[in-house]
Amino acid sequence: MTNDSLKSRVEARLKVLKINAFEAARRCKLGRDFVNDILNDKKQNVRGSSLKKLADGLDCDQAYLIGEQDEPRKSLGGSMPSAIPIIGIAEAGAFRAASQFGYEHEIDASRLYAARSERYPNARHFALEVRGDSMNAAVPSPIVEGMFVLCVDMPDAGLIPETGRIYAVRRTQDEGGTYEWTIKRAYVFQDRTELRPESTNPRHEVIVMPKRQPDEAFKTVEAIGWVYGGYHSYER
Repeated sequence: MTNDSLKSRVEARLKVLKINAFEAARRCKLGRDFVNDILNDKKQNVRGSSLKKLADGLDCDQAYLIGEQDEPRKSLGGSMPSAIPIIGIAEAGAFRAASQFGYEHEIDASRLYAARSERYPNARHFALEVRGDSMNAAVPSPIVEGMFVLCVDMPDAGLIPETGRIYAVRRTQDEGGTYEWTIKRAYVFQDRTELRPESTNPRHEVIVMPKRQPDEAFKTVEAIGWVYGGYHSYER
């Protein structure tokens, strides 16, 4: 591994994730100056567990960081496909009756065959059909109408929102009678999490999720799924 290739690829991931070196180090669970030292040429090599933590925090493969792979993550097609239930429709601003979709209908739900998350293969997975254009300018890959987002169930995997990552967000109203699924990128602050669209359409708005909602027993806004991939079939 050359420091130049490591540095350039770390810089590229920071740009895509829209985070700085210190936030990256926190996510990687490494020392506060670890990533900054790479960018300042103070750290020439990263190996072993530190390399794994760095790759996990920057949401990429270790092989990408050391220059053995051109893409941040290898193709999902490299893993054995699994039947993943489609539990709803992700469409910003569209509230649907809670009885139409949801976990309770998972047994009867349609399924698609795609690779499970390599990081959380044993957690519950689900998919959402994408409608609308609230994330059609997402990087590195736009999320457009007609595709499906592949999600890891966050409570099941023990995940919490992190800055720069994309999540399936569920909002409820009418005391739980109707709900909306939407896809947003998270930005975590001390008192709130902002769930931001990435769209060419300016009508889409930021959703603010307070650290403490008025009624903790009934949250009106929750990040439910970590979006780890996408699926688009021309046969459907």
